[in-house]
Amino acid sequence: MRGLRTHAGEAAFLVGLMVVALLVGGYIFSNQNVTPPSWAPIVGEDYYRVDARFENANGVMPGQGQAVTIAGVNVGKVESVRLDRGQAVVRLRLEERYASRVRPDATVLLRPKTPLKDMVVQLEPGTREAGAPLKDGSTINVDRTAPDVNFDEIIAKLDVDTRAQLAALLGDAGTAIGGPGGRALARALRRFEPLSRQGARATRLLAQRGSMTRRLVTNIGRITSELGSTDAQLAAFIRANEAVFARFAAQNRNLGETVRLLPATLRESTAALEKAGRLSTTLAGGLPRLRPATRSLAPSLRQVGPLFAETRPVLEKQLRPFARDAQPVARRLAPGVRDLRTAVPPLRTTTKVLNNVVDAAAYDPAGTGVGQQSYLFYLPWAAHNTNSALSTQDAVGPIRRTILLFNCGTQQLLDNYTNPAARSDSPYLKTIIDLLNPPLKADNCPQGTETK
Repeated sequence: MRGLRTHAGEAAFLVGLMVVALLVGGYIFSNQNVTPPSWAPIVGEDYYRVDARFENANGVMPGQGQAVTIAGVNVGKVESVRLDRGQAVVRLRLEERYASRVRPDATVLLRPKTPLKDMVVQLEPGTREAGAPLKDGSTINVDRTAPDVNFDEIIAKLDVDTRAQLAALLGDAGTAIGGPGGRALARALRRFEPLSRQGARATRLLAQRGSMTRRLVTNIGRITSELGSTDAQLAAFIRANEAVFARFAAQNRNLGETVRLLPATLRESTAALEKAGRLSTTLAGGLPRLRPATRSLAPSLRQVGPLFAETRPVLEKQLRPFARDAQPVARRLAPGVRDLRTAVPPLRTTTKVLNNVVDAAAYDPAGTGVGQQSYLFYLPWAAHNTNSALSTQDAVGPIRRTILLFNCGTQQLLDNYTNPAARSDSPYLKTIIDLLNPPLKADNCPQGTETK
């Protein structure tokens, strides 16, 4: 204890040195891609392992942290490489959460991440349609893998002329890219950055709508299949559309006339809509006033209900049979109705004239004196005078009584026509005067009164 107190500084330094060593060792250990076993407490993890067979596995070195990626995302590492029957078997150690994604149609590609052949394993997990996920320890056969191809192997496949042309191409490319040309190319490539951002945004949106896109593709496939199975109907449909379009082409003049009349129609429609707007404004103010009357109609409608119920048998048993029986008569009346429709306008004019005549005959001016009576007042007197004038008749019929008034001058004129010594140019007039048998001038007019 006394020695501990004596060497307390050295002991504290030693403890601190040990702590620093543990921290440095832990940091180095964590960066060595060491996988702790699953049974190790706290740090142990469970992994999903699958083997992939390659024709060659150049550049694959386990323990160097070579990653296994799915769509560019690290999902595991390369655990080991062994030789089996002339093929390289690469064991891939994946995180347990990705075990359910690797399907029987999965593919594996070896690709260099750097020019120094720092390899990365690209895993395409496959599709659900291929079957259930692969079990832990399953093998992906060589027909579903592809190794890395070195550039010198590609060059070795070329002939001498092609190699020379490729060398010239690379030399010219170096000349073009070097100097101002390279800077111009760099500026042009920098302009692709906005395009790449928009492309990334479009890709994200497409990823969000992946299910909808798959559904669209499926539906398009179904539509295509249905169209393929109904090609005859589709051909008939196309021929029918061709005939329809041909008819439209034949009616281009009518369509042109329709288009010509369309502006006037639109103007009329606009005016009608304006009037409808004014009507709606009027109705908006008038309809609320009708609500009390509408509410008061409810009792009347309830009372009318029994009336409708009572009249229903009448309609069914009396009016409906009568309507059926009257149809032949109505058909026979159709020509007469058409003729009557033609005659109604003149009859309407005649009725209007008769109405004016009756109004004039019935008009009674104010007062009771002569000339202040209506024509209807004198109508009985006219009828009495007519009866009196036609009260005499003979075998031929009624004789109208007539009173002729002559003065002496008129009788002198009649004597001149009836005098046998006088020459008359109108024998017919002499006959009429003889039939009239007027009185003689000598009997009624003394001498010297001829002009009276």
